Amino acid sequence: MPLTDTILSPELIQSQRSLAAGVDPRHDALLSVFLPAMERREVRYRALQLRDGLLYGSEFAVDLKDEGKFPAVFGDLREAGFLPVQLLQLESGARRVVFARVADGQPETFVVDLFLRDFSSGTGSSESLASRMRRSSGGATLVFLGPDGVGKTTLLRAVSKSLEAIFPEQNIYRWRPAVFARAPRLARLPHSRPPRSLWGSISYLFFTWLDFTSGHVVAIRSALSRDALVIFDRFYHDLLIDPKRYRFAGPVWMVRALARIVPPRELFFVVLDADEQTILSRKQQLPPEEIRRQRGAYRAFAEQAPASVLVSTENAVEQCRAEGLGSIFEYLSARLAERNPAWFGLTGTKAHSSQHAPASVLVPAESLDCETTLNSVPPQS
Repeated sequence: MPLTDTILSPELIQSQRSLAAGVDPRHDALLSVFLPAMERREVRYRALQLRDGLLYGSEFAVDLKDEGKFPAVFGDLREAGFLPVQLLQLESGARRVVFARVADGQPETFVVDLFLRDFSSGTGSSESLASRMRRSSGGATLVFLGPDGVGKTTLLRAVSKSLEAIFPEQNIYRWRPAVFARAPRLARLPHSRPPRSLWGSISYLFFTWLDFTSGHVVAIRSALSRDALVIFDRFYHDLLIDPKRYRFAGPVWMVRALARIVPPRELFFVVLDADEQTILSRKQQLPPEEIRRQRGAYRAFAEQAPASVLVSTENAVEQCRAEGLGSIFEYLSARLAERNPAWFGLTGTKAHSSQHAPASVLVPAESLDCETTLNSVPPQS
């Protein structure tokens, strides 16, 4: 069945639970950069869940009047290597910002929950830029392409696991959505079956396009609106590179024409490549000359695709995952800035020194709407 897996992690979009051990913000990878950035930009905030100078969660109340300073704050974090990649609206009213990076070859994600509050009145949040912006960055669609034996399924699973903190819901498809009929199981030797006739190929092409379109309307569009990640192991564009696999013998220009209107339009392609002998050592389904031809075609596709990364699977899975995720994080961060410029708009403004100390303090969770401050942020060592 084309829908091969559905991953649901609803606990990842709930309010943060108190950590068993407190965190010293001076020694935390993200907070040691995030809090000084807030101070440099003179953002008034209150950190919650504080005991004995330690944080037990990365939840912060931010003064509504300082919301316009967020692009500069997040710009400082980008320069430090922490890319904002996702914005989620929580039931608690907080807006969860998820940061990601690849450090020492390992992907890392960090979460900050922000509550907008009017510090001058001590009341809850009111009309703001955030209430008029998109409530989330939306879902995303990844497509994995490459010859048989290149390692698509292995890398797909590794990337999917690493993205769970960013996308708590994931739907993984093989080839097409299969709304009207199951996609037939591919033969062990994909080029062994005879091609369809001209009219049979044209009929198959329009059926395939209709299936992708209907699948988007019926299931995929709804999943993307829920901030889900949709992953395809192969996609419609594979028809352009390996038509024999699909027994297609019709005009290629027709495949290209329909490719322009196959939804979803916003895709990120992860194109995999490996030496012919490496591929043959994994699967002996195609002759070396055909693998060589497909490799060239996939590489050419990756070069002209609007958003893509070419990953060599000659390396270990962990290295391939890090390479792919690095480009995916950059893509998600740029898309988030484009969709929500009020918070994440790219800014070239450099951090400046303030002559006045910002009103940034740590307070316990029960004091969310209080003006009383208990402890100041521990100084940087």
